[in-house]
Amino acid sequence: MKDQVSPPIDEIEPNLERRPRRVGELPAVAGDISEAKPREGILSQSETQCRLLFDGNPVPMWMFERETLKFLDVNEAAIRHYGFSKEEFLSMTIADIRPAEDVERLLGHVAVAIHGLQEAELWRHRKKDGTIIDVEIVAMAWRFTVFQRN
Repeated sequence: MKDQVSPPIDEIEPNLERRPRRVGELPAVAGDISEAKPREGILSQSETQCRLLFDGNPVPMWMFERETLKFLDVNEAAIRHYGFSKEEFLSMTIADIRPAEDVERLLGHVAVAIHGLQEAELWRHRKKDGTIIDVEIVAMAWRFTVFQRN
């Protein structure tokens, strides 16, 4: 399906009253959204596919907030490999899985903005049982919005 651009408001409602409005008074425009409904389904399908790629990936993966370093999400492979439960991960920061002597390097690294896919780098991580492992990390900056659904 080809992307469509919404027409100017004058084409949607040519008789829209143009007059000064009082504070809190807004004009209302109603329109047929039946064509937008299939796009919502495509977006939902795309979100589902991305979720499956993340959750089902056999490589440990996570998302974290750059400002706080808090884990936002981890996949099942990370849970199995590191030994922390999802709840434990989500209560931690990415600094918590580093040996103490590597945290300063981590903080310096995260302070530098990245664009696109980052080159792989070698790091050391700490599993729940205390074992230190060597890992190769590939990172990319990603902006996303979390919507809470009731």
